[in-house]
Amino acid sequence: MRPWIARLAFACILIGGFEPFYFRMLTPERARFGAWVTQLPYSKTPGLHAFMNGVRVHTRSGDRIAIVVPFTRWNGGYAYAFTRSTYLLAGRTTIPLVGEDDTHLSADAAAYFACWHIAPPPGTTIVWRNADGVLARR
Repeated sequence: MRPWIARLAFACILIGGFEPFYFRMLTPERARFGAWVTQLPYSKTPGLHAFMNGVRVHTRSGDRIAIVVPFTRWNGGYAYAFTRSTYLLAGRTTIPLVGEDDTHLSADAAAYFACWHIAPPPGTTIVWRNADGVLARR
């Protein structure tokens, strides 16, 4: 009797742990699924992915870019946006403007300012813009 109870418990756990997501990974709609998975990390920052891809197109490898976003606390959103921007801007030096202890950091080393949902600093020239932000040059 005990082996049957164990098998029944195993079957219940297996069935209960099944997710429809597993089938979606194997469907012919892989392109749509791939686009959804690509956008998933940016769901908390709508428009950031497209904006940073545009920044990537309008800058070169080795450029120093300060990431300017409307979050003023590291754990209050700045780290999330900064980290995702860094992935998209691989090959460029990304400069944070907020430290891990919420101190404001200098942007003196930056040649560009990627300003997502915030105005560029005074004295900069706009290089490119889209609906979500502005790329400005010092």
